[in-house]
Amino acid sequence: MAGQTNHAVGSVYEPGSTFKALTLAQGLETGAVKFDAVVDCAGSMVVAKRNLRCDLHGGKRAHGLIDNEQAIAQSCNVSAATWALDIGAEDMRQMLNDLGVLEPQAIGLPSTRAALFRENPGSLTRQTAEVGFGQSMNITPLAAAKAFMPIARDGDTIPLTMVGGQMGSTQPKRLF
Repeated sequence: MAGQTNHAVGSVYEPGSTFKALTLAQGLETGAVKFDAVVDCAGSMVVAKRNLRCDLHGGKRAHGLIDNEQAIAQSCNVSAATWALDIGAEDMRQMLNDLGVLEPQAIGLPSTRAALFRENPGSLTRQTAEVGFGQSMNITPLAAAKAFMPIARDGDTIPLTMVGGQMGSTQPKRLF
């Protein structure tokens, strides 16, 4: 199959709204976001001179007062950007590193790609807000799936493998 790409490990995409759950988990874990927090979503917010917007839903962008659960359910970009900014650029970057989404997924497949993520010191605040809702970075589908492992495994993560039976050979690493 020479010349064919395994898109699970060899292509990168913006994770988009799927990443909001990870941002919220990080915020709750670090205490930067309270469980009962409410964001007042006007449909957009200006971050570093750029207007970040929620998508149109039923002809409007504004979600109004929205709690964490509804922010995920209604895919509120303003909430996710707010959480990311409350977490902070350094801790958001550490989360990306801890989740392993920026590195190639070492599972023994050829042509495994790293993420496309270039920190933008000139607009780190805007980039942090955008990462909160899954933009400003491109990751492989396998990296995106791996990022959710700590949620599925009660906070633990283990290295990915292509061969069953190796899971017990490594100690889990607690993330959330």
